[in-house]
Amino acid sequence: MESSFAATSLTKEEFQQAADAMAAEFFAVLQGRTLRATVVMEALMQVYRFSADHLTPDAKAATYMGMAAFAAEQAHAAAHQAPMTTH
Repeated sequence: MESSFAATSLTKEEFQQAADAMAAEFFAVLQGRTLRATVVMEALMQVYRFSADHLTPDAKAATYMGMAAFAAEQAHAAAHQAPMTTH
């Protein structure tokens, strides 16, 4: 599979629309499949790491800070949720 990362500028709206469209493609591929959430999340992290390798150092830093903030939010929320059982 060949990858191409465009270096064109997008408006915030165009960026969000492109991201939403790509997420919809991911969901379409996964629809109907029975997968562990942890496997899906790890696969997404692999895509994230591969994609980040193509960023400039400044863009990497900004992206990693955004992901760190997201991880902190999720960890905080998880710490305040009732325990769930997994199968």
